[in-house]
Amino acid sequence: MKRLLCTLAICCISLASLFAEIYPSKRFVEMGLDFGVAAGQNAFGLKDVLVKDLVIDLNKLYEGMGGSDFKLNLGFNQGYHFDINVGGFGAGIKENLEFHTNLSIDNALFRLLAEGNELNESETIGTSLSFESFISTSTPVRFKIGKIGIMVEPTYFVPIAYMPSPRIEATYTTNADGTITLDANANFDLYTAFDISPLLAEEKGEIDLTKLPEELKNGGFDLSARVEYPLFDFLDIGGYANIPIYPGKLHYHTYGTATFGFVMDDFLGWTTSDPDTRPEEPYTINEPDWSGVMFDEEGFNVNRPLRLGVEAAWRPVGNWFVVHPKLGVAARNPFGKDFGIHNLFPEYSISADMTFLYVFGFNLRTAYENQTFTHNAGLSLNARILELDFSVGTSNSDFRKSFSLGGAQATLGVKMGF
Repeated sequence: MKRLLCTLAICCISLASLFAEIYPSKRFVEMGLDFGVAAGQNAFGLKDVLVKDLVIDLNKLYEGMGGSDFKLNLGFNQGYHFDINVGGFGAGIKENLEFHTNLSIDNALFRLLAEGNELNESETIGTSLSFESFISTSTPVRFKIGKIGIMVEPTYFVPIAYMPSPRIEATYTTNADGTITLDANANFDLYTAFDISPLLAEEKGEIDLTKLPEELKNGGFDLSARVEYPLFDFLDIGGYANIPIYPGKLHYHTYGTATFGFVMDDFLGWTTSDPDTRPEEPYTINEPDWSGVMFDEEGFNVNRPLRLGVEAAWRPVGNWFVVHPKLGVAARNPFGKDFGIHNLFPEYSISADMTFLYVFGFNLRTAYENQTFTHNAGLSLNARILELDFSVGTSNSDFRKSFSLGGAQATLGVKMGF
């Protein structure tokens, strides 16, 4: 019995020593699930639509965008992890599914809606869309050399779909008879882990997913690493990196030009005409023409983002209150054929974590990651064997609009162990 108590005491002391780290371990054995969703746009805030009588003021909408293009961002991730931590050593396994998409529409569209344009004159609006999705498996290992803490995390990832920011252009004309016509065309490339041609055939078919297990062999490899050092009792500093080693490959390529048409009749005349005699809809939409779309198995190399940065954990009044700043740079699909200066962007975050009675936690965090600004508040309940973490906040690609509830983000985590 004494040996058992001594062993438990030694383990508790070893585990407690880890709480002076940037990312301290809380359990000897832990498994957990994490979910996260985010969506945001910079055209209007939640307070603009949660009103008794909704009135869409196009001039106010256009002026509120401040000359910026319309941007829409969506994100999702789902992860699972299992960790073992003994003394200064830890190891585990992580599984993750994630996707990110970003849509941008030229500000000229909103200027058209607000101010109109000259009769019988045309103007072109540009749009871009990017998309990426991965599944990954990694095996993080943590250890110490003296006071230096080291984490190494090799990851095998499989790209599911990737679209390298095609340019879509739409030309609209306001005619003297009150009609508005719009013709759009999109030159695009979409790379996937499965053949999507049945979806675009004249006789629609189903996607054959039986070959998907074979595509799992075409994954890539990257390496994450983190080094940290206790500079003072109240301050740990460190650096982190995610370095692509070998790209994943998507073999199914869909490309071409899709066209789309839209005609709106005399809208003002329609609104003032007799409801019993006017047509149900004042517009006509032509279905997209996919006749120019081609398919091949050219293949495309895709990497997960490159990341480099520094971070710290500052405890100004003790371990119950930790400020965690982080600053770095990221690159979307580094070394890929579509890489350019537009794929390079900074990232940062700063959070304040408070723990009360070792059980209740409160977190505040602001960040710019994956080209999206987020501001979150979170709560946690840690009953040792079971821990629940939940956070909600705003999400937007525009910094000013990120404070106006133009988007939302939520995360949920469940952890179990001892």
